[in-house]
Amino acid sequence: MDTNRTAKLEFAVQMSCDSCVNAVKGVLERDPGVQSVHVDLAKEQVLVETALTSLQVQSLIESTGRRAVLKGMGGSETGETSDAVKMLFIINFYLFHILKLIYLCSFASNFIY
Repeated sequence: MDTNRTAKLEFAVQMSCDSCVNAVKGVLERDPGVQSVHVDLAKEQVLVETALTSLQVQSLIESTGRRAVLKGMGGSETGETSDAVKMLFIINFYLFHILKLIYLCSFASNFIY
């Protein structure tokens, strides 16, 4: 585990009471790979800054008997999304416009003939 590189992970976690919050927060705070934890009961959301993988964090949360689903992740060095997430956004942006152009060209070709 590289403790110099941390990530911010956001999980949706099934929680219905303060006992759930305390269990989730407690198991995460005891792990040395976890730098910070914020649990929001109303949103059923857990934010974790950690050097652990998302699967390791998910496993820790689920060890409390709650279901956890990763909603998002990003690097913590700059507080922005990771380069991989940015690259996916750029690819999706261009792909959308290419598909839109293909659709418009095929639609326009119906009127030419």
